[in-house]
Amino acid sequence: MKIRLLDTLIIGIGLSCLAFTDCGKTPISLPLPYTGSLHIRAEASDESDIDSISVELDDEDFGKHANPYLLTDVIIGTHKIRVKHENTAPKTQTVEILRDETTIATFILTFQGPYVGREAPLFTGQDLEGNSFDLLEHRGKVVLLAFFEHT
Repeated sequence: MKIRLLDTLIIGIGLSCLAFTDCGKTPISLPLPYTGSLHIRAEASDESDIDSISVELDDEDFGKHANPYLLTDVIIGTHKIRVKHENTAPKTQTVEILRDETTIATFILTFQGPYVGREAPLFTGQDLEGNSFDLLEHRGKVVLLAFFEHT
């Protein structure tokens, strides 16, 4: 009796299926990764209220959320988080997420400005004649500032 190559392959596959009890069944799902949570809170350097923040985690935009914000199911490990408010400079931190724990990240945001309803930041400089100019000396007065490049 001659055994052909095709017969050998069929017998081999049949024996393999007998050796593995799950042969032909849908594979089970992979285990879920270990995760933790991240509690994000933003405070203003001038102690004003920050009602909402924009959040990025590892350069992925998570959108705008109420402040504070709880981000759940974050895979454990080290992550880069970036937070900003519409009128502030963004701040970035590195955080360590631990398994089944909540990591707290607090950001102190500084308003850039001036913006309508906010005071202009204090500064000193020179006018066109080279005279010293201090904005603090003009507090309570209307001041028009024009900035331009001079080389």
